[in-house]
Amino acid sequence: MKLILALLALIPALLFGVVLFLLDNPDLYRQQLNDAVRQQTGFELSVNGDISWRYWPPIAIKVTDIEIQPAGSDQPFLSLETVAVDLKLIPLLLSGELAIDGLTIDGLTLNTEVAADGKGNWQVADIADAAAETESSASSASLTLDIAHMNISNATIRYRAPAADYVINLKSLTTGAARSNEATYIEFDVSAEDTLAGLSSSIQGAGNITFNREFDQYQFNQLTIKSRTSLSDMTDVQANMTLNGDADLSQGTANLQASQIQLADLQAIIDLQITQMQTTPSLKGTVNVQPFDVKSLLAKLQLPAIETRNPDALKRFEMTANIEGTPAAVHLTNIKAKLDAMTIKGSASAELGDVSGARFDLSLDTLALSDYLPPDAGNNSGANNGVPLPADSEVLPVNSLNQYSLDGRFHIIQLNYETYQLNDLNFTVTNSREQLEVTTTASGYNGQIKHHFAARIPAGATATSTSRLTVSGVDITALTDVEWLTGSVELASDIRFRGHMLSEVLDSMNGSNQFLIKQGSLDVSPVKKIAGVIDSLRGQASGIGEWPDKMPFESLVGTLTLTDGIEADQQLNVQLETMTIVGTGGIDYWQNQLDYDLGITLQESATSLFSVKPPLAGLRWPLHCAGAMDASPATLCLPNRKATQALVADIIKQELKRQGQEKLKARLPELQDKAKELLKGLFGT
Repeated sequence: MKLILALLALIPALLFGVVLFLLDNPDLYRQQLNDAVRQQTGFELSVNGDISWRYWPPIAIKVTDIEIQPAGSDQPFLSLETVAVDLKLIPLLLSGELAIDGLTIDGLTLNTEVAADGKGNWQVADIADAAAETESSASSASLTLDIAHMNISNATIRYRAPAADYVINLKSLTTGAARSNEATYIEFDVSAEDTLAGLSSSIQGAGNITFNREFDQYQFNQLTIKSRTSLSDMTDVQANMTLNGDADLSQGTANLQASQIQLADLQAIIDLQITQMQTTPSLKGTVNVQPFDVKSLLAKLQLPAIETRNPDALKRFEMTANIEGTPAAVHLTNIKAKLDAMTIKGSASAELGDVSGARFDLSLDTLALSDYLPPDAGNNSGANNGVPLPADSEVLPVNSLNQYSLDGRFHIIQLNYETYQLNDLNFTVTNSREQLEVTTTASGYNGQIKHHFAARIPAGATATSTSRLTVSGVDITALTDVEWLTGSVELASDIRFRGHMLSEVLDSMNGSNQFLIKQGSLDVSPVKKIAGVIDSLRGQASGIGEWPDKMPFESLVGTLTLTDGIEADQQLNVQLETMTIVGTGGIDYWQNQLDYDLGITLQESATSLFSVKPPLAGLRWPLHCAGAMDASPATLCLPNRKATQALVADIIKQELKRQGQEKLKARLPELQDKAKELLKGLFGT
């Protein structure tokens, strides 16, 4: 019995002696290692440095200066400065399991390149057949990984392709016990750079990961990641993530449950399912953006501030939505969002490609547009009545429109702008292939409004546009708050213009505006002033003086024609029962000034309130309108001095003919003096 026990005790000593003999000359295995790697993978392994062992405790191997390259190539794509492995001897000898106390890798460099033909420098051909792959799979399946701890430092991975250049620097990666199907704590510090885009990020993370024996299934719990991203000409962006979920590389799937992403004050909770990771990744899930202050977020990200007329605007935004997409397109459906007091519902998507695009179909309950406009600029020396004068601006952003496609719709139940209110507003826009179309419909002020805008915006050429506006049944006073003209308006406007700057648009407008006003009233006080002068000269009443200042009418119809811009040569024609108004003039938009010459002709009628008695019937009554565009014609329009003087002279001549030359000769000085006094009162000079 003692002999048997002695022999049993001797076995471990013999085994240990054999191991010491094999480890005593590690350089004997350089060629064997290279041959094995070439047969199994098609790569050549070169150990240019030392192979050294530590015998006890525990068994350890350290290898320096390692290079790996495809067979037949003289350019390594992977190199290692140092690899050190601490092995557990007993599991290795008794069960064949690879049990590692510690693994340390330092100075890893991986250079991957994709040529113009799409072939990578890591690709090898005709090396491993199906049988070898099966054998390799079987051996890896039987391998049991047991690493007490792992440390990787100073690793660099570079990927180059014809249109890509990425660099990843793994500063450090440490783990706890790495065993299959057991949670492993990891901690890492990585930096990444897209050299072509000028984008760089630093990333630190920590958390628990579980993996299977085949290293193709992973679970992660409370994996926290902090990143700082830098882009040329932009402030650094910091973001934090906490990930929970799993991934199956063999199936190309991953799932995130209740994972969080935080960007300054913006925090989102996401649930995502990712599929087809080996080819074109596809994702589907939900996103929940927690309430945040938009203005505060921009300030913390050091982005340009958005100033609003209402300082309390953009104070709160939140959203939930379903998300679905690929790297080329992201779609949000079932959007439920709130911006301040406004509710938003619908869908939206963004597409990336040769021409990036956006699609949306959104419904808003009440939009207080004035709250989100820039604050008033205040008074300036060039202002008109304290209102700042407009400046030239780009009304058609041609370059941006040609870079992006748009296809969307807004439905706004109620739109408030200053004192204006529109209901059931529908806004649709399509922009594609250098063609832009915008259609707007709305109801309000007892009528309907529809506008269609179309533009051709070819790159490198002048944009050409058309604008068609129709208004039906709108109450003029309620809409414009003017008092000199009232009624229900029907309008058909068809305008064409060129260019993308506001100045170009205003200088090239051509087209016509046809309008009909029903059941309204018109301020006729300027006409009554001239009539009063003439009645006094004649010593007879024409009946015009009896008109009310605001004359009611059944219908007013007219046209306004534009030729080569709005500044001059506008042609106005208006027919109001027995009154005809013909005018020509223009508008100085930049100075908010109007300058028009009008001629008013009245006819005798037995039924019309606008009737005038002979000899004034058929005469052209001259008016000159000049001043601020938003002023009333009652104050803008005064009798034209020269034309009125000529009209008065004609009336005196007619009176001379009517009453006889001899009879009026004695009264002529009196009439002339009276005319001067009346004209002086009329013109204030």
